[in-house]
Amino acid sequence: MIGFCKKRSRETVNLQEYFHCEKKSFFWSANESGNQTAFASCKPIFSSEWGQSLVVMKGLCHPGELATSNSIQHFLSDFLHRYHESNEFPVPRHDGSYTIYLLDGKNGKTFLYRHFVGGSFTYYTLADAGFFWSDNFLETVRARRSEKQLREDMLPVLFWGRYPTGNQTLIQNVFRLSPGELITFDGAAIHIKQLITLKDFEETHKTDEEESIERIETSTLEILHDWGQLYPRTANLLSGGVDSTYLQIHWNDEWSVLSDQNPLSACVWLEHPLVKGDLDYAVSAAKWLQTEHVTVQQPELSPEQMADVIGRNGEFPNHVQSFYFDSLAKGLKELHIEAGIIGEGADGLFGNGLQDEIREAEKWKKRLPSQILRNIASFCAEKLGHEYAAKNIRTAQFIDQLKNPYHPVNQAAVFTDYPTVFACFGESAVQKAVNYKLGLLQTLGAPDDSQHLQWSLAAGYYWEAVHSASYWSKLFLENGLEMCTPYLDSRLIRAALNIKLETHFPPRQPKRILKQTLLRHVPPKFANRPKLGFGQPIFEWLSPGGVLRERAESIRTTGWFNESTKQTLLKKPNWFLWTMLCYDIWYDAVFKNP
Repeated sequence: MIGFCKKRSRETVNLQEYFHCEKKSFFWSANESGNQTAFASCKPIFSSEWGQSLVVMKGLCHPGELATSNSIQHFLSDFLHRYHESNEFPVPRHDGSYTIYLLDGKNGKTFLYRHFVGGSFTYYTLADAGFFWSDNFLETVRARRSEKQLREDMLPVLFWGRYPTGNQTLIQNVFRLSPGELITFDGAAIHIKQLITLKDFEETHKTDEEESIERIETSTLEILHDWGQLYPRTANLLSGGVDSTYLQIHWNDEWSVLSDQNPLSACVWLEHPLVKGDLDYAVSAAKWLQTEHVTVQQPELSPEQMADVIGRNGEFPNHVQSFYFDSLAKGLKELHIEAGIIGEGADGLFGNGLQDEIREAEKWKKRLPSQILRNIASFCAEKLGHEYAAKNIRTAQFIDQLKNPYHPVNQAAVFTDYPTVFACFGESAVQKAVNYKLGLLQTLGAPDDSQHLQWSLAAGYYWEAVHSASYWSKLFLENGLEMCTPYLDSRLIRAALNIKLETHFPPRQPKRILKQTLLRHVPPKFANRPKLGFGQPIFEWLSPGGVLRERAESIRTTGWFNESTKQTLLKKPNWFLWTMLCYDIWYDAVFKNP
């Protein structure tokens, strides 16, 4: 899915340079007074055309009624008419998880908007001849035609949190469309506006437990009902945990209306003792839920598979499991399944691990008001083997310093080796990376409270869930499948943001509100099953004799990653080495391929 808007000039542009039309099922262009816009897609999409303008939507939109092809087409037609009446991009009135592209061929304008997650990422840049955008990062980089330049200031962000986040990428002047962001190209320049923030989802009334459960139930039913109308042959990607099990229960109800066969669920499985429990966990849930369960085999991760996945789209993976979604999509496609539902985002919206850390640190700060006392207490706790208490006492030292890299808000979705990050980039660069990410939360409109509990919610949602869901959606799309992410739909985001804090984040009761909602449908022993760690043998693969070892040994050194650091990490592989391997493969895909 790619687009192009020509700069205002009399030059002619060969659109074939941007669009390989023989591979596209849809193409549109308009030209008046030297202005030119164009759009191409690999598959049919929701769109409406009127008055030399085109509006295109991808993702799931709830157009004020049941989401059918006709109702969405009506919504888009109304959207175009409102644009022509005001000559400004209309603020979307409807919930969902979608991206809108509006192309004005008459005036040479283009608008890109993401509400609020909207499937895979959209990238954009100013190319030599105009404004270019695509859901493929490499396509966007190549469209610049100018020399590619690495954004070295984004590397500390990458190695601190596993991937570059926000609207910045690792390449100079190539950007990513962020949640709630509106991009306008007027024929001369790009203009950026945060059209919707999380604060726009806040309401005056905050719900108690019973109200919250009702709202979560209603929203989830509505989302899956919408999805079932558009993509009836969908498999829920069932891990067996609270998040996916809750979705499966309601998808079963939706499926019963659509088909007389058993509902579908699926998972991907790597044959390794470390993750055998994951399969048992998913299969036991599928048996209890009476689904037709599909298990797709994932071979040991190889450098070739990593290079293939990264090389197809150029986006930086945030976890080893990102590569598995390519195998999963291929397996589901062979079974003629057209889409998947995934529970990504539930931890960000309903989890309270970071909130517990904040509360515990605040308690220790009150108990031990002196910094000296806290130093002594943390030392003694550690010596006595009480690491949990020691950690919370140490956190109490800086709990009121939001910009501290070790503050719980800044720890959301972080998988790294801190000493190596600081050694490679320096304290100043790491601090800038932390400030950059906090600035993104502020732009996103993270709801504030005295203890930053809501900031940690926004961080967990924004740092990991958005990136993971977007990456996996893209891998599904590359294989001709769609992906539904109910927990990243604005209906459930709104529900989560308007729960009373004491109901939302009860101490030491992870995802209590979601579990209480699940308890309406399953016995307590099922809802309260211990969560598995979903571990992966990454460090085993990176160790001597492992399938990734040879490729890890060939990682290039740089001005910030020297041979000594590399050899130290090879002796004891950790998360920094894993990210460094992904970075090295990514660098080859972006800078060595034409």
